[in-house]
Amino acid sequence: MLSDLLKSTSTFFCIATTCGGDAIRELLETPGISSYLLEIQIPYAAQAMREYLQCDIEQACSEQTARLLASQAHARTKKILAESPVHMENSNAKMIGVGVTASLASQRMKHGDHRIEAAVVSDDEVHTFRLVLNKNVRTRAEEDSIAAEIMRLAIAMGASLISDIENMDTVAGRFSLFPQFETLQPPEHLVHHTCRAISSWISLWQKKERFLAGRIVNGIWEALSVQPEYSVDMQNFHAQDEAFPRLIFPGSYHPLHQGHQDMLRYAENMFKIPGWYECSLCNVDKPPLDYMEVCDRLKIFPSGSRILLTQLPTFEEKSSVFPGAIFIIGADTLIRLADSKYYAYNEELRLEALQRIADRGCRFLVFGRTTTVPLIKLKQPNSNDIKQDLQEVKNFITPQDLVIPPLLEKMCIFVSESEFHEDISSTEIRRSRT
Repeated sequence: MLSDLLKSTSTFFCIATTCGGDAIRELLETPGISSYLLEIQIPYAAQAMREYLQCDIEQACSEQTARLLASQAHARTKKILAESPVHMENSNAKMIGVGVTASLASQRMKHGDHRIEAAVVSDDEVHTFRLVLNKNVRTRAEEDSIAAEIMRLAIAMGASLISDIENMDTVAGRFSLFPQFETLQPPEHLVHHTCRAISSWISLWQKKERFLAGRIVNGIWEALSVQPEYSVDMQNFHAQDEAFPRLIFPGSYHPLHQGHQDMLRYAENMFKIPGWYECSLCNVDKPPLDYMEVCDRLKIFPSGSRILLTQLPTFEEKSSVFPGAIFIIGADTLIRLADSKYYAYNEELRLEALQRIADRGCRFLVFGRTTTVPLIKLKQPNSNDIKQDLQEVKNFITPQDLVIPPLLEKMCIFVSESEFHEDISSTEIRRSRT
């Protein structure tokens, strides 16, 4: 059994799944399983999925959702181990996260495919698995047994019990661990993809580095050296190969669109310095990004684009690494930057964080945005009072519409709607694709 083989490895893992009950039962019935299985989460309802992933998803059953589940499970593995020294006695331990989601036979007829999506994420690679099932030939329990088999395969791949698979037949022929695969009927076929990290990225994902700088060349990220030598006053920078980033545009770029490029170009023309896109692997509102996701997002950047990959989810952290930087943001980001929920609803903590950003000489170039925001964030016309109506409104929000702390306002340079107005949205682009 797979659970017995896992005992010979130094692999710790968490699972996030909406299916695969047989595999879960097998694991939980194994004596000593808590030595390496740290957590199982079953975010089955839509709200449970939203809370676990800390974001909305376009589809409950998709490769991206499986990878999001696996990435969050991987982050949980690392967090639990970091807080549990007993588990970390083995310095060579491998930490993985497994995510599985499925659309299986139900009481109602489904128009789409019956399918299973799975992923396993580690510090140096991502594996995805997809299987489309023939409809109306199995019961839900039989389909779920196949989902359990794919979960076992994902765990085995993540634990390096299996180094490579070519196709379904190879797995069934070489490994008796997965008997359910022998029940597959043409054209059912397991699709497997692997994305291994660029060697220089691994230290960033392991948080041994706080940022990496690079440039896109024909869709490929190539590293640049921008490590600064600080002068006495910490404000003048010198670098060997590239000017140290001073104009930075943080974002998820899911996907990059023309509005992003126009904003960066506007800022470059305004300040006469080169601009950098910044993509943080971790985010206060979203699950961490895996290698495959980052590679997919970087592919669409034009050649020559400067990209910072970071482990800096908050502007306070960004400012500590890039003192004196000008950060390009939209009005929606300015709302979040001022929102007390990101400071444990503690006004003192908020002011302290903003003061540290100000003390480091950072500023914000703020663009208006067409977005949906709570009206409580908006000023009444010709008044400094805040509206108490908690409805939501979707229109073009300018920075001047917002109520923000005076200290934050002093750090902002506002771009008027007459100077720049762009309605395009990454969220709307993603929705149009589903």
